[in-house]
Amino acid sequence: CSTACAPSCLSSTTRPAASCSTCLTLPGPTRRPRHPPRFLADFDNLLLSHADRSRFITDAMRRALTDRSGPLPGALLVDGRVAGAWHLRTDGPLTTVVIGVAQPLAPHDEAAVRAEADAMLDFSRPGTSERAVEIGPIRAAG
Repeated sequence: CSTACAPSCLSSTTRPAASCSTCLTLPGPTRRPRHPPRFLADFDNLLLSHADRSRFITDAMRRALTDRSGPLPGALLVDGRVAGAWHLRTDGPLTTVVIGVAQPLAPHDEAAVRAEADAMLDFSRPGTSERAVEIGPIRAAG
């Protein structure tokens, strides 16, 4: 039932009486809030220190991100789960956040990732006048 009524408004079947004026409509079930995107640094403790990493990363994603130079480059979290990897590329005055994702991002996730990338550049490269964000598929580890 999506209503909450004063006890005097309930009939014997616990339904609101037709004349009840004090019934309140309650909101339906709520969805859990989405976690904002985050850029984790290379070898971030979140992905290295937990015995059970399945809350954050699948085995397939872990294999996709592991290469000969070591496991887990900078990871991109989307809604609390690893969705890809990232690194910075500097070419003269231009700094680019290069992001590889396992699956194409939903439009609202891509917009949030781009905003977080811009905020990360504000922090890590203050004063950078030329910046870009590239989002594409993950390159095969090798």
